[in-house]
Amino acid sequence: MPRRLLVLVLLALGAAPQAAAAATITTDRACYRPGATATATFSGFTAGPDPFDLRVNDDVAAEVRVDGAGAGTATFRVPRGAPPQPVTVRVQDSLAILAETTVRVSVPVVEMSPTRAKPTTRVTYLATGFDTSGPVYLHVVRGGRALRTVRLGTAERACGEVVARIPQIPLRGRIAKGAYRLQFDASAAYRAGRPGAVVRTRVVR
Repeated sequence: MPRRLLVLVLLALGAAPQAAAAATITTDRACYRPGATATATFSGFTAGPDPFDLRVNDDVAAEVRVDGAGAGTATFRVPRGAPPQPVTVRVQDSLAILAETTVRVSVPVVEMSPTRAKPTTRVTYLATGFDTSGPVYLHVVRGGRALRTVRLGTAERACGEVVARIPQIPLRGRIAKGAYRLQFDASAAYRAGRPGAVVRTRVVR
C-alpha cells in the first residue's frame, strides 16, 4: 500500500467514533419483600432532553434521567403480587428496551420439623425468604423482653435458606410456664414489629 494511502487510512480509523458502552441497570438487592422500595442504578446511557421510562413488569414505575456521563439512579416500589416470583425491571425509550434485569420477590417463611414438640426438644428450623443475605436470628421474648438471641446460620444469598437444629425454645435452664414470642429476623438486636420478621407464639403449660 502506498505510504500516502496508508496515512489516510490510519487517520480515518483514528477519527472514527468509539462505540458507546452498553447500557446497564442494576438494583441494590437481588431479592425484596412485596411492596419494598428498591433503588436502580444506571450506566452507559446516552443523555438526552427527555427522560426514559423505568418499567417494572411492563408498568411505568419511575422516570430515569441520566447525567452527562450516562449514569443515574431511581427508586421504585416492588410489586405486591403473590411471591415468590421473578420481577422484570427495564429501561425503555418509547418501545425500545435499552437495559433489563430481573429481581425476586419473596416473603420470609420459617418452618419447624417436627411441627409439634416439647419446649426443650431439639427441632429443625428452616428459614427462607429473608430479603438480604447474611445471618438469620431467633429472638426468644417474654413479656416484651428479649431473653435470648440465637444465631441460626447465614444465608449465602438474598432469599436463601438457613437450617438449624436447636431446642424449640432455646433458653438455658428450666423454662417457666407462660407465653413466649419467637421472632425470626435478620438483625442481631431485637425490636418488636420489625418489618420482614416472622413471629411464632409458643405457650408452655
